[in-house]
Amino acid sequence: MSQPTQTKEVRRLAAVMFTDIKGYTSMVQNDEETALKKVEHHRNILTSATERNNGQVIQFYGDGSLSIYNSALEAVQCAVEMQKAYLELDVPVRVGIHLGDIVIKNDTIYGDGVNVSSRIESQGIPGAIVVSKKMQQELQNHPAFPVKSVGYFALKNVSQKEEIFIIDHPDIYVPLPKEFKTKERINRSRLIFRVLPILLVGIAAFLIGGKVFMNKNNSSKNNVNEVVNQRIAVQVFDNLTNTDSLAILSNMTAHWVTKALSETENAQVVSYQTVTQNLSESFNGNDLSEELGATNMINGSIFLKGDSLIFSSFIQNLKTGVITHTFSDVSTSASTPLDGITALANSVKGYWSSKDENLLSPPTYDAYKAYIKAKDNWEENDVLAKQELKKAIQLDPSFLDPYFLLLDLYFYEGDLDASRALINELKRKETSMTARQQNILNYHEADIQAKNKLAYEFYLKEFENDPKDLFVNNTMMILAIEYVNAPEKAIEYFNKIQPESLDLYNCQYCLDRVYSGVIAHALSANAPNADQLVSKLEQAANTRQQLLGVLKYYVKKADTTSIDRVLEELMNGAYRNPAFAYYVTAREFALKGDQKQKNHYGNKALSMYQDNPSRTLARIQYLLEDYPSALKTLEVYLEEDTENLWDLTLNTLTQIRLGNTEAALPILAQLEAESSGDDFGQNAYYQAQIYTALDRQNEAISKLEEALSAGLLFNPFGYFENDPELLPLKDNAAYQKLLNPLNE
Repeated sequence: MSQPTQTKEVRRLAAVMFTDIKGYTSMVQNDEETALKKVEHHRNILTSATERNNGQVIQFYGDGSLSIYNSALEAVQCAVEMQKAYLELDVPVRVGIHLGDIVIKNDTIYGDGVNVSSRIESQGIPGAIVVSKKMQQELQNHPAFPVKSVGYFALKNVSQKEEIFIIDHPDIYVPLPKEFKTKERINRSRLIFRVLPILLVGIAAFLIGGKVFMNKNNSSKNNVNEVVNQRIAVQVFDNLTNTDSLAILSNMTAHWVTKALSETENAQVVSYQTVTQNLSESFNGNDLSEELGATNMINGSIFLKGDSLIFSSFIQNLKTGVITHTFSDVSTSASTPLDGITALANSVKGYWSSKDENLLSPPTYDAYKAYIKAKDNWEENDVLAKQELKKAIQLDPSFLDPYFLLLDLYFYEGDLDASRALINELKRKETSMTARQQNILNYHEADIQAKNKLAYEFYLKEFENDPKDLFVNNTMMILAIEYVNAPEKAIEYFNKIQPESLDLYNCQYCLDRVYSGVIAHALSANAPNADQLVSKLEQAANTRQQLLGVLKYYVKKADTTSIDRVLEELMNGAYRNPAFAYYVTAREFALKGDQKQKNHYGNKALSMYQDNPSRTLARIQYLLEDYPSALKTLEVYLEEDTENLWDLTLNTLTQIRLGNTEAALPILAQLEAESSGDDFGQNAYYQAQIYTALDRQNEAISKLEEALSAGLLFNPFGYFENDPELLPLKDNAAYQKLLNPLNE
């Protein structure tokens, strides 16, 4: 069916279905002809099934699709028909469906229904149909399509894990819940290397004290030497063309000029991501200088003069407002704007370096447009971003930037097969990479191979290129905390960019940075006082996780007055499941060995959960040493899913506490059998917990070594020093060595 052609915004409730062919990139590499046939089967089957079920195909993109349906029932009927046909033709398709609000405008569809459906589909398994909680609720009265839960999963931009269900139909593949558990663990918590291209409004000239300082004279040799040794940012250009088809040039020009400078040895340039992250709404040059860590800014505008496109630009000192250099205008035909962008970038680059230096070769214009569109929609519409990145790669296979951005998206979704295939494809292009691109590729390869220390070392090289870049610096902090358990290093990196320069109320990434800084101070035994920093985070926090970081710091100081204040803020705020914070607080006091406060906050948590049995209630009962009650609570979940390894481990630990040590042996054997190369050491860690409870420390240490070798992270709220189960190991020399990988 044809795509909608809405000229105005239309809102509606719809069942939204996403599909994609799992492992398509690998298929193309192995047998392109067969891969293309599978895509053809995928599209033909989906088109006919959608039409029969009153749906509408919104878009096909590469190996995937987006379609909408009037009801949950029609969407599932369609999906079952499709999967039955795909299974017969051996087309490995994942299907995800969510019921939610959508918005259709200018041939683009977006909204909650689209985003959640995409994220659920990424958790799917070929041949099966995964659906959201809202879909499950709609299908309760339709016995022809029974559903069953497969657990809770971490979805992008959702603070808590969401329950996902599968359609239990005889004509399709119905996976076991355990097949989903590895995928759940793959989603390693990260803010790492995420590109958030949110636009900062372009400014042609800064107002300083109500005056515009303009110096039209080109800089002297002394000015040149001064500027090239100072840090500079490139602002999004003002677009004065008033032409929709040329609107993207504002960002495209800023990105390419930044890229040209970043490849110049002498230039200290703020990354495009940092500039376009909306650090402040202030137009004050001093504020921007502090926020960007830059002395100068390249500003410019783009306008039409007859049939010609003109690029005008200059360098301005952010603190004084003085224009220190004006570049010659660049003129090109309006039909070939990339020629003008390239000429301008080369002119700017030539200001820093020799004209004889190799200049960057731009991609094709359409490929570049698709890439910039992907960056602009990265946070709000990652479905569209993925589509545009694949389009950019198809239009210009030699353009490497979209490969790296798509690779990061695959990492975030936990799609290891696609990540490996893309890394292999990039490795074949290494000869055309810059040194920094090769280093980032090495970082990604080490990361996917679960070589955490090596990944940290590769990224350290990127950090050393520009330690004051907000995004690179933030990534380095998280790697220090989670990959090598070095909070002191994270504090060192944090201090490279002073928090006073960040706008915590208008910049979510800045707020996340301060959260990481607070966590680092809470984890470090030798950290300086960070009360002022923690207070800033508490005042600006807009997520429960950020306030949990505040609580962790206050527990370290045993500041119960502040703890109670934060807990009250959580209970009175618009946070999901705020009572969970009482359990976290009790657990943190357990780590300190403070039984009194552990019981105080644990009992408060118990009073909030005891009328609503859940896995969290079992955790609380276990923490409070009410082992019989914990076993009783867990019974329900073990009956529903006899292979849930988390439930089995907690049940086993509880049995050991009650003296039934024999119960541990079959569970240890099951955990060993269930170990997966892609579980990042989770099963080995469960075994280490059990061995520690059995007082078999040598075996516990061995399993912890195995977990770290498999890529387990130093989660600040759950593992190693932050796990009460491992407290008996704290004086073990071999354990202490594991906690300090940088000292090896």
